[in-house]
Amino acid sequence: MTTNDLIGTTGAADTLLDEIRHAGRFALDTEFVSERTYRPRLALVQVATPDRVAAIDPLAVENLDALWRLVADPAVVTVVHGGEQEARFCRLATGSLPAAYVDVQLAAGFVGERFPMSYANLVERVLKRRPRKGQARTDWLRRPLSDSQLDYALEDVRHLQALWDRLEQLLDARNRRSWLEEEGDRRLAAVERDLMGVRWRRVAGAQNLGRRGLAVVRELSTWREREAAQRDHPRAWVLSDHLIVAIAESLPRSPADLRRLRGLDRVKDRYAATLLASVERALTLPENELPSRGRPPRKEAQVRMLGLLLEAVLESHCAKEGIDTSLIGGASDLRDLVRWHLDGKRGEADLALVHGWRATLVGDLFEQALQGQVTVRVRDAWARDALEVAQCEGAS
Repeated sequence: MTTNDLIGTTGAADTLLDEIRHAGRFALDTEFVSERTYRPRLALVQVATPDRVAAIDPLAVENLDALWRLVADPAVVTVVHGGEQEARFCRLATGSLPAAYVDVQLAAGFVGERFPMSYANLVERVLKRRPRKGQARTDWLRRPLSDSQLDYALEDVRHLQALWDRLEQLLDARNRRSWLEEEGDRRLAAVERDLMGVRWRRVAGAQNLGRRGLAVVRELSTWREREAAQRDHPRAWVLSDHLIVAIAESLPRSPADLRRLRGLDRVKDRYAATLLASVERALTLPENELPSRGRPPRKEAQVRMLGLLLEAVLESHCAKEGIDTSLIGGASDLRDLVRWHLDGKRGEADLALVHGWRATLVGDLFEQALQGQVTVRVRDAWARDALEVAQCEGAS
C-alpha cells in the first residue's frame, strides 16, 4: 500500500534510503528556491519507490549526502522529469554526476512527443491520467507545509516510474534507447561544464568586445564569482552582466568615471576600489596574456539564409521521423553548422549536429542540403508535415 509522509529525522530518512537501495530504482524530484542565494537552496525532496511516496524535509534532515550518493550509484536507477537541478545537487554533494539517470521529459521527445513537455501534460498524454495541480507559487522554505502543499509536491513523483515504464517500451520499439542514453550523458556533461567551467565567457553582451575589454570582463567576472559565493548572494546582486560590459567598454580609471556609468549607483561603494583595480590589472596585461576573441562573424546574411533552409529541412524530416526539432537543436546550432561548412570544415567540430544520434538522423540530409542536392516544396500547407524534402534529380 502506498503511504504519503514528510520525513523530518535522520533515522527515518536512512530507513527510506535503505528501501530505495533495496528496490534498485526510485523517482526523484525537488523543490528549491534560487532567487536570493548564490546557489539554489534545497527546500524539499520528493521520492517514490514501488511501495512508497514520501518527502524528506532538508531543513530538518540537514545532511542528505547519502541520498545523492544513491543518485550517483550506477546500481540504482533514478527517474526524473527535467532533472538538471537534481543533477547539480548531486554533483555538488558528491563530486560525481548521476549514473543510472533517466529523464522522462527527454525520453518523451524521442518517441514523438513535444519537447520540452510539462510533467502534467506528459502524464495526461502518455498515461491518460490527470495529476492534481496548484501551489505553483509556494514558498517552499516556509514551515510548516500544509497538507495541500505536500500533496502537490508528492504528485510530481507519483507517476514518474509508470511514465518511464511506458516510455521505455516506446523507445525500444523505435530502437532509440541508445539515443536517450547519449543525449542524457551530453546534458550531464553540460551541467559539469556549467558548474566547474569558465564562467566569464558567458557574460551576456561581451561577445563584441575587443581582447582588452574581454580581459576586463574576465577580471570582473572572476571577482564577482568569489564575492557572490562568499556572501551567498546571486551574482547579479553583486554586479550585473550589463554593468560588467559597461565597465569593460568605458574603462573607468577613477571613482568619478565609475559614477558616470548608469546603474552603478546601486553597486555598493565598498566595491569601487576593487572594480577599478580589476580594470587596472586588465589594462596592464601584456598582449600575449589577453584572452582570445571568438570567431569573427563572416557572411552573416548568407549564414542566416542557409540556416533558414536547414530549419525547413529539419522540420520536414522530424515530422516524418516523429521527433521534436527542439531536441535536435535550435536556429543558433544550425547557423553554427553553416559557418563550419563555409569555413571548409576546418578543425575538430565542436558541434552536436555532426556527432552521435543527431548525425545519424540528419547529418547526411544537412550535407546534401548545403551541397544543393535537395529541394524543398510545400506538399500540403494544412498538414503537420507541410513540407516535402526530396533529392534533386541526379544527386547521389
